[in-house]
Amino acid sequence: MADTVIVLEGDKESLSLQIGKLLKERRVELDITQVDLAKYCNLSREGIGKIESGQSDIQLSTLMKMSKILGFKVTLAMEQD
Repeated sequence: MADTVIVLEGDKESLSLQIGKLLKERRVELDITQVDLAKYCNLSREGIGKIESGQSDIQLSTLMKMSKILGFKVTLAMEQD
């Protein structure tokens, strides 16, 4: 995953689903439970479940915490129209 670049685009709902799916795939790949991830991020297990299913938006601070335990880098790029 270190050399993989994933670009996410779309509306708010689409982005939530895409991010949630990627986070869940990585968590499962590393054999980390939702409970363990929740403890690390100061969230409930239900909160992790909602993020992974796209039912809840993820805060940038939470995404940064998850990036450390799940081993990925977050890069933001902004474009002007």
